[in-house]
Amino acid sequence: MKWASWILVLVSLLSFAPSAFAQDPLDSALRLYERKDFAGALQEANRVIQKAPNYSRAYTLRGQIRKELNDLNGALADFNKALELNPKDGLSSYQRGVIRYQLGDNDGAISDFDRTIEFASKVPMVYYNRGLAKEAKEKHADAISDFTKSIELNPKFAEGYYARGLSYQSLGKNAEAMADYDKSLELKPQSFEGLYNRATLRAAADNLDGAISDYTLALSINPRDRDSYFYRAQARERKREFESAEDDYSKVIELSPQFAEAYAGRGIVRLSQKKDAEAQADFNQCLKLNPAMKESLNRRIEYVKYHRNQKKR
Repeated sequence: MKWASWILVLVSLLSFAPSAFAQDPLDSALRLYERKDFAGALQEANRVIQKAPNYSRAYTLRGQIRKELNDLNGALADFNKALELNPKDGLSSYQRGVIRYQLGDNDGAISDFDRTIEFASKVPMVYYNRGLAKEAKEKHADAISDFTKSIELNPKFAEGYYARGLSYQSLGKNAEAMADYDKSLELKPQSFEGLYNRATLRAAADNLDGAISDYTLALSINPRDRDSYFYRAQARERKREFESAEDDYSKVIELSPQFAEAYAGRGIVRLSQKKDAEAQADFNQCLKLNPAMKESLNRRIEYVKYHRNQKKR
């Protein structure tokens, strides 16, 4: 569900719905906000606050407007003021929590989401965002509990499954993570992040065809993602699809010419195809960019040469 839909749910639950402003001095500012005329809405909110400096809802709305304008510190100040005037303003505590999370204050964010749940215990996004803050603190099990609650409240919440999958993956529970990525992608098939992370798990489980399929779908969404090409190249290399792997490594180099590992990978698959001169050029460029790779690269080269010699016998 899009953010706009979620905020309408929150607004309704917290008595901040548009209908509440039918005869309200904030009516004009709110209508401009709904039309995404944030500059105009800000002017109107400022006008109301000048006339009614103790009107908590005006600070709540102005905080939301400033958040949309990416003035996070200004928004934070407004939500602080709104909560000073009305400690039971669940929308301000929620939005302040979101901003605190964005600013890296995870403890403050969790505190605000705890406060919001007192007034909006049935809103999935509150648990979801609290889970994100807990995950950022590496409290994976606690984060899973919150993501699970968000899913219980909305079983079609794709982002909740995806986030829980990440937490499970952080705990090494790959089967549970895979199930969540599968569900997330069932609900939201065009999720780049879901496809990329499921591909990573599939590659780790030696499901190389599945990994390649997911990386390919991810690249159809973001065709300039270097890492998807790089890891698809590795999967293709493991399947001994050297020509396709070479193409992927070449794309990585096109996107990121200073990425030494891509030259090493392309050199290895070229060596595997007996393109020795081209392979050596790649190895030289790799070591020019990162001399520290010399020992590991030499081991890979020797491994390929050993297997080439074995085939000759």
